[in-house]
Amino acid sequence: MAKTLMWTKSTPILTEFYTARDFILWIASSGAIMVLLINILMGFEEFWAILTLGTAVTGFLFVLFVFVVIVFLRNKFTITYTLTTYGAATEVSQNIKDLNKLAMIGGSLGGSMTTVGSASIAMSQENVNVRWDQLKQVVVDRKRRMISLRNSWRALMRLYTYPENFDEVLEHVRQQVRDGIIVYKN
Repeated sequence: MAKTLMWTKSTPILTEFYTARDFILWIASSGAIMVLLINILMGFEEFWAILTLGTAVTGFLFVLFVFVVIVFLRNKFTITYTLTTYGAATEVSQNIKDLNKLAMIGGSLGGSMTTVGSASIAMSQENVNVRWDQLKQVVVDRKRRMISLRNSWRALMRLYTYPENFDEVLEHVRQQVRDGIIVYKN
């Protein structure tokens, strides 16, 4: 099958279950890693002070993230999906790329390594490619019309579809992946 599927979809950020969960985990894990690294560098001498400061910074970043999502992104991000016989690819819209660059510049100018780190992570995910043979599991959520492409421990990519193309996308994925790795939710 040499068929290529392409579609572009705007997906809610704060009100879509998987997206909201992923962003909350991303922010929380960034904060936890920051606190751990600073504590290691400080020899755990001021553990509670660093934990308190790290929690405050992480909370501030979360509030800032919600503000940016609501004000600048209108609670949506747009992704273009491409499925081929080799794998799946995503690319975010130009406005998301511009915001990532702005966060990187702002973090650099403000001396905030946390912001620079978060922006770097976001920039690394602007274009994502996954080969079908990398997948250990495909989770299909028919209710939300979402297909999650996973390795052994995390989602590598989520395919958000329309009601009109869900079955076609699912069939394309079925034809490309190994037998027995598709799991259906609901």
